[in-house]
Amino acid sequence: MIKQLDFELACLALLTQEGIKPLSRWESALPLRATQTLAKLGLSVARVPRLLRNGSWVEEVIFSARSECITEYIQLFYGQPLSKSPQHQRDEGRLFGYPSCCVEHFIRRPYDVNGLSPADQRVLFHWACPNCRATGKLLPAYHRIHRILRDQHIPSEMVPAGNSLRRSLAIAASISILALGTVHCDPDWITIPPPFEVNPHLFALPGDVDGDQDFLEDRYEPILGLDNRDKDSDGDGLMDGPDLALALLPSYLALPNTPRTDGPYVEDHMLRGLEQCNVCQQTVNMGYARLVNPLENLEMELPYLFLHHFLKHGSFSYDGSLHGEGRVNAALLRIILQGDGTAHLLGAAADPALQAQAHTLGIALDGLPREVQADRVYVIEHQAKGLEMCHSCGQSINMGYLELVNPVKNARMDIPIIAVHYLHCGSFSYQGDLHKGVIDAAALTALLQ
Repeated sequence: MIKQLDFELACLALLTQEGIKPLSRWESALPLRATQTLAKLGLSVARVPRLLRNGSWVEEVIFSARSECITEYIQLFYGQPLSKSPQHQRDEGRLFGYPSCCVEHFIRRPYDVNGLSPADQRVLFHWACPNCRATGKLLPAYHRIHRILRDQHIPSEMVPAGNSLRRSLAIAASISILALGTVHCDPDWITIPPPFEVNPHLFALPGDVDGDQDFLEDRYEPILGLDNRDKDSDGDGLMDGPDLALALLPSYLALPNTPRTDGPYVEDHMLRGLEQCNVCQQTVNMGYARLVNPLENLEMELPYLFLHHFLKHGSFSYDGSLHGEGRVNAALLRIILQGDGTAHLLGAAADPALQAQAHTLGIALDGLPREVQADRVYVIEHQAKGLEMCHSCGQSINMGYLELVNPVKNARMDIPIIAVHYLHCGSFSYQGDLHKGVIDAAALTALLQ
């Protein structure tokens, strides 16, 4: 079983299993098989996203035989920028089982000559301070673990002394701390789910069309840049649906809970009660969150059952005692969480003036009376018995149209309802399952005057 792991990861796993290290960290994503091996060793595993200076995320994987260590690390670092601050190094050193004297000396004088032989320093995951007695007591256990792994013939690429610590500090040295706002994090959310092939939280609903059986509806995959004929479009070993769901989780957790105009935010609506997952019986708050992206002029309301439970299991479906079964629009959720205001521009260059004009006209149409008027512009709504999907965000829109009437000018103009949706999203071009075209901005403006 342990032979399936990288040599360095295997060392960390056995040291952690035996409690020599309270907690260990792997600084990149793990294959599913490696995650399963850690679990079979009795280790709890969690993913921890960290923020880089350029705004992108990196993923750490932590594991421990003690749930309280997982919880503490998540509370300290989940969704936080990578940092080499002294306090961060102290917190990490304590959780990773490094002697405090070595951590303090490393903060002041990193990689100082310590008197250890290269063979001794090579097996450690910290840089020992000069003549360290605490490290001397740890060395026999570290060497014993190395012998166990060598006896099992696990190939070892012997790395330079102190490689793990040096690598993590080199990464930390290249970034700076950024403010993230409120992070919506409960440690119980974060445990990696079972293998996707056997995870009961992944299921389809009647009417879902999912030809490649990746738990992501085929109609959304082109919007998301995925192949609806291949369940693993990027070849990373995870099916597209769970892969996308877990990738969106950090974006949700990082949302601020105060309104802003330059990015997405969340409005929390906690309720006094719990809802039970009908799959595993875990309970979450029975409330919901309103996710808003003012750049895209889009929003959606989602139950905490989904956001705080099913999403962590890689599922866009949910099933609870209050909200019942449901399916989340994966494309719309991705754009609300990550959209920069260009999702509906259909590949055209962003023109702030045209976007503002489109927004203004969309609002004007919403404000027109729906009853016949003799002296002002009005709207006759021709709702159809059917929906069409927006090809930019996946939202379902009535496939009917609006008849705009200006009785003073004796002028009329028909606009598909989906075109009004695009106006609100800052675009005169529109594209859906039924309607596709470009609104004549000048003609619309003239009719409304």
